[in-house]
Amino acid sequence: MSYGFPFHWYELIPLLFVLIPVLVGFLWIRPDANTRGQPGLLWALLTLPLNWIAVLAYLVVRALTAPVPHQ
Repeated sequence: MSYGFPFHWYELIPLLFVLIPVLVGFLWIRPDANTRGQPGLLWALLTLPLNWIAVLAYLVVRALTAPVPHQ
């Protein structure tokens, strides 16, 4: 009789592949895109359906843009 979780730890690995890009989108991409004059919320929302593709696309766009200076 097992009294632990009803699943094994390795069954959580696919969840991490979905959860990590969403966290990266909302905790890092959104504020960084806002400082570069881009729609940060849109970039963060793109991580929901596109996951790692959106993160990689933002890294490419980020390399091509410079931060907007504060006035």
